[in-house]
Amino acid sequence: MKKRILIGLVFWGVFSMSSLALADKKVIKLKDGGTIQGEILSEEGGQYKIKTESLGVIVVPAGNIATIEDGDSNKWDVIEKKIVESPENMQSIKALSTNQEVLDMLADQKLKDAVIRQDVDYLRNNEKFIRFMNNAAVKKIIENTTAPENKN
Repeated sequence: MKKRILIGLVFWGVFSMSSLALADKKVIKLKDGGTIQGEILSEEGGQYKIKTESLGVIVVPAGNIATIEDGDSNKWDVIEKKIVESPENMQSIKALSTNQEVLDMLADQKLKDAVIRQDVDYLRNNEKFIRFMNNAAVKKIIENTTAPENKN
């Protein structure tokens, strides 16, 4: 159980400190079959203002939109997979599970509850979590997890 909570803490550390947490990307499926990915900036007068990476800010009439979905729904799976499928990361997590400061942190019920309910705001402002994030092993896990994949 402690290992699972520790992996959860590392996960939320990676998520809260990465660019993945910054944007609320959506997938907008159009009635004509097209798809737009981006951040909805506003919705006024029957039109959506959407910030996209490739086209910049565009305006789309609400009547042209079939559905709006969370575009980052798989980000959780991607982060978790990068953490648990890396032998180096799992070795670091195993070592962290014997660190007394980490064990003390894992004994904090409010902190464990925040991990379980995915309360990123609580974690970002928790002194124990901040110290945890500054641990060299945790920083290395975050670096390994958020580094771009090598493509040869």
